[in-house]
Amino acid sequence: YEILAGIAEIDAGLTITITRADDIDAVLILQEDRGHLAPAQLRKRSNCAFIMEHRAMRKSTTLSAAITLALAGTTALAGNIATVNQTGVGNFGAVTQSGAVEPMTATIDTVGAYNHAYVDQYASDLAEATIDQDNSTFSGASVYQNYSYDSTATVEQVDTYASQAHIGQYASVGSDATIGQDGDAYSSASVNQSLSDGSVAEIDQVDTYASSAHVNQNYADASYADVNQEGAVSSLANTYQTGYADSAYVNQLYTVGSGAVITQNGTYNNAGVTQYFADYSQAAIDQLGYGNSAHTSQFDSDASVATTAQVGEYNYAGISQAYGELNDADIYQEGYANTAYIDQYGSNNEADIDQYGAYNYAHIYQSGEYNIAATYQDGVSNVATVAQYGVGSLGNENQAYVNQYNSGHLAHVTQAGGGGNYATVVQY
Repeated sequence: YEILAGIAEIDAGLTITITRADDIDAVLILQEDRGHLAPAQLRKRSNCAFIMEHRAMRKSTTLSAAITLALAGTTALAGNIATVNQTGVGNFGAVTQSGAVEPMTATIDTVGAYNHAYVDQYASDLAEATIDQDNSTFSGASVYQNYSYDSTATVEQVDTYASQAHIGQYASVGSDATIGQDGDAYSSASVNQSLSDGSVAEIDQVDTYASSAHVNQNYADASYADVNQEGAVSSLANTYQTGYADSAYVNQLYTVGSGAVITQNGTYNNAGVTQYFADYSQAAIDQLGYGNSAHTSQFDSDASVATTAQVGEYNYAGISQAYGELNDADIYQEGYANTAYIDQYGSNNEADIDQYGAYNYAHIYQSGEYNIAATYQDGVSNVATVAQYGVGSLGNENQAYVNQYNSGHLAHVTQAGGGGNYATVVQY
């Protein structure tokens, strides 16, 4: 790179302006202490912009910086403010802010391919970071707000192919992270909020073919994760939580051949997966602890699979599969006083509930034909009910199997709607 300008000393209250229009530009602005405003203007392609801001531990100091690439701009002094605007190919914009200045704001806007944006706000309470990327094929965006409090990070990518977005908020209590991707084939979005109690993570992907969304909230109590995928064919949504009273939800609409996975390790957690028009899709919820609840809904989804596994006490698991065929639902529970429900509306579906422990309850309802229902309970004083309503014919009948091991069990099977049905109850 050609060195355009160098400034070795910056006094308080000094304004610096750098303007160049060459093809290959590089700007580096370092600011320390207070009262600085640093606009720079660059044009054309292969530009690099770096902003590094540092606040010493002095009272009543204010720092602000702004770089504008491709468009001239102005900024007002209000805490630390950094702005980067880039248009073209192969640009890189980075903003680093640290200290306890309130508020602290960083904004990066890019238009073009192969652009990369990076924001790092370290130990910055009430910080705000925003990255917007448009028409950015093979581009990347990263925001880090570690050891912060009540900070907000937002990444928006539109019409970007094979791009990546990541937000990291480590040990940042009460922080919010939002990633939006629209029309991003083969793209990925991830949020890491480990040790960040009371934080919120949301990922929205629209028309994102073969893309992925990941949320990690490790040891983050009372946190919330929400992943929404619409038209995300062959995509994956994954959330992982280990904490107390966490919530995680995945919604997939028109997501053929996609998968949703929620893993929770803790107590009083909530998990939900909803899949609409998601043929050949899979939904899996795993919960370890007590007092957890999980529900999976699959509507108009053929040849899909839903599984839920819970280990602990007083857990609740429910699976609903409506207006579909060749679907499979499985619930596994281990512990005391757990409850499991499976409702299936359609034909050629299979439902299975396995429970190990005492005072558990299993219920399977199937409306349609050629369905199979099976329950297995190992323990004492368990209850199993199976209800099948549909048309059966010899050789293709509805089938119900109830197996209960040990003592004090109750089993009830109802089959209606035609002949050729088959039911067995084994208690031993």
